[in-house]
Amino acid sequence: MTNKKLKRALIVLLTISFIVFVIDFFAIEVYMLVKRNLVPKWPLIFVFQVPLFILSAIFLYRQMDNPENKNKISQIYIYLMTIRVFLCLAFLFPWLANKDATSYPMVGQFFFIFFILLIVEISLLVRDLNQSVQKNEEEE
Repeated sequence: MTNKKLKRALIVLLTISFIVFVIDFFAIEVYMLVKRNLVPKWPLIFVFQVPLFILSAIFLYRQMDNPENKNKISQIYIYLMTIRVFLCLAFLFPWLANKDATSYPMVGQFFFIFFILLIVEISLLVRDLNQSVQKNEEEE
């Protein structure tokens, strides 16, 4: 049952990531027409964030499948989120340390994409966790 949920979650995450990438691409291209080369490395954000969100979704859904972790899934999510925040800070460090013309747009782009993917991930997890709780209550 969780494999279906995991596949659906991965499809939703990849679809939303692709839609955000297309919107971001056109927004950057329009913005770059005005200010050429201001955000030259913006595709790196997707190369970093999309695999990070996919790996965390796979890990969380695998943990949800384990009956021993049903009560600890929120704690596992908080630990995983803490690790992701530190990885994000490590990724953003060159732009945070070297404040030039590309720093502000790059960090803004990063968090724009990060929060959209985070909202999608949380909504998927909450919906699937609620369904599994309701299923468990019905069985009892």
